[in-house]
Amino acid sequence: MHIEAYKILSTEDALTFEFDSISGSRVVRKVVVYGRFPNNPDVFNLALGDKLPDGSVDDLVRTNNNDMDKVMATVVQSLLLFFDKHPASIVYFTGSTQARTRLYQIIIAKELAVAQRLFIISGLRDGTPEPFEPNQPYDAFLLQKNNS
Repeated sequence: MHIEAYKILSTEDALTFEFDSISGSRVVRKVVVYGRFPNNPDVFNLALGDKLPDGSVDDLVRTNNNDMDKVMATVVQSLLLFFDKHPASIVYFTGSTQARTRLYQIIIAKELAVAQRLFIISGLRDGTPEPFEPNQPYDAFLLQKNNS
């Protein structure tokens, strides 16, 4: 991606990242969390949401801060930092709604040439992974670090 990312803060283990989504009218603290799947310690779920005052994360909220490209560039930055610490891992992600999953698919397809230099990208359809192809309906996505 050739889009500027927000400044990001990371935990030492590179499993939690925070940054501020900034618009002309407000600042919203965003959180990216990589959670290990209990039945497969090499696979991590990527969750993105707004940090609430009590410290919890809301992944269903629509922030509407008109900075989606910059937020997504920041998520990619978190992925790069995550894979620096966990190079053999696999990251699983899907949208909290079907519309968000479709949005993620559109973003991947739009940035596919750059993304494939950084990651091995698979789409999941009915639980079966396959190489990502634009315009195919996927339920979720898998990313691995591209070491080539």
